[in-house]
Amino acid sequence: MENKQDFVITKGVLEKYKGPGGDVTIPEGVKKIGPDVFCGRRLQSVTIPKSVREISTYAFGESSIQSVTIPKSVRSIGHSAFSDCENLTSVTFQDREDAVGIIGDLNLVFDGCPNIANVAIPRCMAGIAIALFEDTLWLKNLGEFAVLDHFLIKYQGTKANVVIPEEIEELGWRSFAGCKNLTSVTIPESVTEIGVRAFRGCGKLQSVTIPESIKKIGSDAFKDTPWRERLGALVVINYCLLNYLGEEKDVILPEGLEEIGDSTFQNCASIQSVTIPDSVIKIGNWAFSKCENLRSITIPENVTRLGRSAFHGCKSFHRWQDKSGFSTLFS
Repeated sequence: MENKQDFVITKGVLEKYKGPGGDVTIPEGVKKIGPDVFCGRRLQSVTIPKSVREISTYAFGESSIQSVTIPKSVRSIGHSAFSDCENLTSVTFQDREDAVGIIGDLNLVFDGCPNIANVAIPRCMAGIAIALFEDTLWLKNLGEFAVLDHFLIKYQGTKANVVIPEEIEELGWRSFAGCKNLTSVTIPESVTEIGVRAFRGCGKLQSVTIPESIKKIGSDAFKDTPWRERLGALVVINYCLLNYLGEEKDVILPEGLEEIGDSTFQNCASIQSVTIPDSVIKIGNWAFSKCENLRSITIPENVTRLGRSAFHGCKSFHRWQDKSGFSTLFS
């Protein structure tokens, strides 16, 4: 049984571990595991109690830990928290409803842990799995299409012409990024979302078949590809504007458009004004968020749904006309 004198705890923060190592059970009541607490220590496993909310920078870095289970109570993990743990083979994240804010610097949490072979993570973390476990045995062993619960984490093949399997419903962040041989890709009707930077840097990509089932295309999804260069500024599928690829200051959207999708103009620094046609009935979540230079916009009266944070972070607004009845969202 673990000796409580092995732990230096101040106001819920575990500041130092003085024990012999091996199998360590952190006392219940600890809310934060401080920086470097187990750094370089000879550990086999660590039991983290449900009271812990935060794991700090380099908390377990360079230790000999072999397995860890991270409870759903943990809401923040600092960069390099488990970096360079070469003996670490098993990582379990207990089930949770969302992964918002849990990871700081994604690429460094398990950096230098190539021998992780067993991973259990909930579906809500599938989108960050590529960053957490990119150079691990676990990801490599998932095969050509690394899939978790219908979510494509990463394409690991070398084919020039790729047909994505019907079982996949979402293409994750950077899932095809940098695939040097890729020249064409066929996306099935089962897919509804293409993630941020999904095909970025695929320098030979000439052909993409996008089905009408697609509801969202993340920013820079096709950046630095020949296919992207041939597209116009507006990516419209099934009367829904999914992506804006232009750099114009004044954007006039075409009549007949019915929906502006989630994140369509998000972080678009170039636009200063947008004219939305009367045919539009829906503006998606984060559609214009963080468009810091957006100064003028008119919302037609036919708009019946304005998504969450649609104009969040638009600091330059000085003239807008709202015919839809959503005025209170701007006040």
